Amino acid sequence: MIRKGMFIILFGLLCSLVNAQSERKFVRKGNDSYEQKNYTDSEIKYRKALDQKSDYYDALYNIGDALYKQKKYKEAAKQFQTIANQSKVSEDLKAKAYHNMGNALLKSKKLKESINAYKNALKLNPKDIETKHNLTYAMNQLQKQKKQQQKQQQNKKKTPTTIKRKTIIF
Repeated sequence: MIRKGMFIILFGLLCSLVNAQSERKFVRKGNDSYEQKNYTDSEIKYRKALDQKSDYYDALYNIGDALYKQKKYKEAAKQFQTIANQSKVSEDLKAKAYHNMGNALLKSKKLKESINAYKNALKLNPKDIETKHNLTYAMNQLQKQKKQQQKQQQNKKKTPTTIKRKTIIF
């Protein structure tokens, strides 16, 4: 009876170990595809890793990177948001997710949202110089955008709506 119980426990451990190796295998294959700049294939392999283990955060993160490289910025931002919302994720990974979310939102021309993402990244990792640089860049872009909008509004006010014709009498 004891041997049977030990056998069941060992078998369960072995199955979980094999399962863990298969999700890592998919991530490694995804990384190989990513390095070869085959981002669509890497995304597929990362998703297969998630099929094996739904809370495999490295795979979740890598999907976001693969989507970003495919210029699917909105999807990438959502992917990074998913990681940032996880309570079990380390602060370091959350900071990186917020940073990359900021990059994806910046590419999507969502300046205010990208600024917020960079600020969230800096709350978790205040020493990140690259995030500070990106935050400054996004804030400058927002200022430029506001100035352009103000110019356009001023030009609309200056543009006459009706033209009066002057009649010349001889």
